[in-house]
Amino acid sequence: MGACAPKPPVRSRPTLFVAGKNGKAGYIDAKGAVKIPLVFDGADGFSEGLAAVGVGNSYGIIDRHGQWVHKPQYVSISMFSEDRAVACISGNPFMRGAQLVVIDRKGNRVSDESYDFISSFSEGLACVRIGQRYGYINKQGKLAIQPMFDGASDFYEGLAGVGFGVSGS
Repeated sequence: MGACAPKPPVRSRPTLFVAGKNGKAGYIDAKGAVKIPLVFDGADGFSEGLAAVGVGNSYGIIDRHGQWVHKPQYVSISMFSEDRAVACISGNPFMRGAQLVVIDRKGNRVSDESYDFISSFSEGLACVRIGQRYGYINKQGKLAIQPMFDGASDFYEGLAGVGFGVSGS
């Protein structure tokens, strides 16, 4: 339990699917018809009606009609959960040293706080890592439970597993 262990996400059946051709990505429906042109340099699946798409080395957010909700400015953007997503503002989002922030459905930062690691939101809280310790933030990006754990998992039905003296991450 060296990192925040996410619970399996609850997902509805997708109606748009990422498709790629000649190095570009877009979206098709279940019949293979192109619904959002293949013009992006990267694309993620839709969650809560929004998707992160890349143009060059930056990611922004589009809606199900392919309209920009937020123009590309982030290194990466996670899938949305509880009207929030995690955006990387610098570094590699999968490596220590990255700066991660919480954004809203419009792509705006919800606070000035940044963290080393942020899980998806579950029951209004997201697990974060600051240094070597894990805690939880609320949907405004503020600490709700101070980082004091060596490991932690997402909340599920009001409970979250946490560990003391757990090695590794």
